[in-house]
Amino acid sequence: MKKIWHIIALPVFVLLILFSIGCSGNKEDLKQIESLRKPVLDYQKKMLTPFLSTKAVDCHYDKHHLGYYEQLLSLISNTPLAHNDLREIIEKTKGDSKKVKIFNNAAQVYNHNLFWKSITPYKGGKLSPEMKQLIVNSFGSYERFTQLFVDACTSVFGSGWVWLIRQGTGIEIMTTSNADTPIAYGLEPIIVLDVWEHSYYLDYQHNRAAYAETFLAHWVNWDYAYRVLTQ
Repeated sequence: MKKIWHIIALPVFVLLILFSIGCSGNKEDLKQIESLRKPVLDYQKKMLTPFLSTKAVDCHYDKHHLGYYEQLLSLISNTPLAHNDLREIIEKTKGDSKKVKIFNNAAQVYNHNLFWKSITPYKGGKLSPEMKQLIVNSFGSYERFTQLFVDACTSVFGSGWVWLIRQGTGIEIMTTSNADTPIAYGLEPIIVLDVWEHSYYLDYQHNRAAYAETFLAHWVNWDYAYRVLTQ
């Protein structure tokens, strides 16, 4: 199940900026998160402290993320899907009752790949003027965006994900449940926050709002989001 929270069309001049920059954008970002290569973090685990403790990252990355990856490789071994990337596997298995396990594991690998890219210990939370303008144009103000994003995080029942996505000429906040992912619907995410309990409970217990607020204030990788948005 997916839920889209907000959309406002971007002005033409902003779109022209996006497309002109996108012509020379770094497409390696998308290749990395869609690859079937073993996921690798861009930073040492301890560098995410105090947002996430090393114990929490060990559990999340080593047990959950790599667990989905290993399970996926086992499920697609010696099948035609073994020659596809994550996006292709997700597209070919969505809605197929016989391939639910493959879809869930492929989607979870993709979702986690983007989650770790959405976090940075290097000036996290810092907005470029261009990225800030895009958010203001889409949501009215950065403060309103922050409130909508945190509200989306606390509204997810059970396990799921909160995304910032591009769709047509707008930027939206979107939520999905369990392993569901925007690319299964032909949508393009630029950042995501994991709101499964294993992602935050060791450090934040039941306070999912504090987890989301800390992510936006100090750790979200806006530079990565803007690169993806403009490529």
